[in-house]
Amino acid sequence: MKLKLRREMLLSAQSLWNCIANGYALIEDTAQNINSLRLKKESLTDKISALEKELGVLRRTTHEKEYTFTLSKSQNVIQLRSDLKEGTSCTVCGATHHPYHSDTMLEQNKLISDIKMEYEALSTELRGKEQLLREMQLEHATVSARKEELENTLITLRELQNNLQVDNSRLRTTVSAMVATGELSMRNGTYVPGFATYENAAA
Repeated sequence: MKLKLRREMLLSAQSLWNCIANGYALIEDTAQNINSLRLKKESLTDKISALEKELGVLRRTTHEKEYTFTLSKSQNVIQLRSDLKEGTSCTVCGATHHPYHSDTMLEQNKLISDIKMEYEALSTELRGKEQLLREMQLEHATVSARKEELENTLITLRELQNNLQVDNSRLRTTVSAMVATGELSMRNGTYVPGFATYENAAA
């Protein structure tokens, strides 16, 4: 009966020590994953900030080009433009230089077409970057949630590891007491009977 009890105790000790070793490995892996997520989150934060600033400029430029395109199609503006003469003051703004002035209807249509193409190109670019921003924001939220989840897991793992260390300390005390009373003997560093060494346990 005593032999069976001793074997069970040493098997329990071996199992406990294995749990402790695995626990340290898991804690290290989790901490490394958290650090990787932290770096990724910081990178995404910087990229999102830069893209938001870029989008602010692009939105203003697109809006201005849209206004120019809309205005260029106005019949009043078309008529006004046809009446403009270089060096002569504009009746609306007083400018004497007229970059949008064209002498022929063909040139006016070409000018409007160019403005339209510029506006559409800006609109396409704006939509693409707005989609990219949404994707980056979603990824940022996912990374943040995963990082927080792992941080909570790490707290739990450390608590469990501390409990295992307490159990290990108690077991070492029990084994030492059994050795002192002769219930366990040590021959060349190995407890007899048993399936584990005290040195391995302490490692």
